[in-house]
Amino acid sequence: IAAAELMAVARHAAEAGARVAMQWRENAHRLRIEEKTGPRDLVSRADRESEDAIVAVLSGLRPDDGVLGEEHGGK
Repeated sequence: IAAAELMAVARHAAEAGARVAMQWRENAHRLRIEEKTGPRDLVSRADRESEDAIVAVLSGLRPDDGVLGEEHGGK
C-alpha cells in the first residue's frame, strides 16, 4: 500500500475525530469529566465519542487492520 493512501486514511480519521471534538467544544458546559484509574487519568464523553469516530473510519477503510485506542482498548 502506498504511503499517500495511508496518509489519506489517517487524515480522514483525524478529521472525523476533530468534528466530534469540535461539536463537544460548543457544548462543553454539558461535559462530565470522569476518573478512569485515578485523578491523573481523566476521560469524558467527548474523548470516547471522538475515538469512536476515528475507529469507525479506520475500520471502514482498513477492515483487516487492528486498532488500539486509549479509551476503549483494541479492535
